[in-house]
Amino acid sequence: EGPRTITIVDEQASQEIYRKQLMCDIGLNTLDIGAVLNGEKNYVISTDPNQNLNNFGFRSPDFMRSSTDVDFPFNGSLLQITESTFGTGQYYYFYNWKVKPEDKVCNSYWKAVYAVVDGNSAIESINETSNEFNIYPNPTSGRFNIYIKNSSKWNTLKIYDINGMLLMQSKVDSEFISNNMVLATGLYMVKLNGRKGNSIIRKLMVY
Repeated sequence: EGPRTITIVDEQASQEIYRKQLMCDIGLNTLDIGAVLNGEKNYVISTDPNQNLNNFGFRSPDFMRSSTDVDFPFNGSLLQITESTFGTGQYYYFYNWKVKPEDKVCNSYWKAVYAVVDGNSAIESINETSNEFNIYPNPTSGRFNIYIKNSSKWNTLKIYDINGMLLMQSKVDSEFISNNMVLATGLYMVKLNGRKGNSIIRKLMVY
């Protein structure tokens, strides 16, 4: 009963890479070591002999070897424990290992997504590949022009801010539309409405 400090040493480098103090009770204990180890290496797991000497009067951790309900040698898919400092025929202290791969963590950056909602019509998506109309220059510092292919198929042109507020609406009566609006820096949505209820949306960036 009392504290034990678990240590793990990289055998090839002769370097301690892990140390954790755990409290142990009398009887069977389950120890959550929580060490993350790299593959393709040999390690030695033990306890701190100096702490054992101070606490118990000898360098051994005062653990008992069990001969029942134990899994040794341990041959898992991720880790194998097959011998001890007492040789391959004897194995002390630690039994029945549970080893798992390290949890995968995905670190990514947030990306802003803008949506425009028009209560009077259904907008399916932003179409940046359609050649039905083009905005140029885009991005722009202010003024821009819009070229509409087959203008007779289209009814109205609308410009929204990123909050979905309608800023401009005009009828489509020619293939070229020049904009003289003064727009603040930001992202806008330009929606072209067809005479058959269809629509196309393009993004407009003002810097």
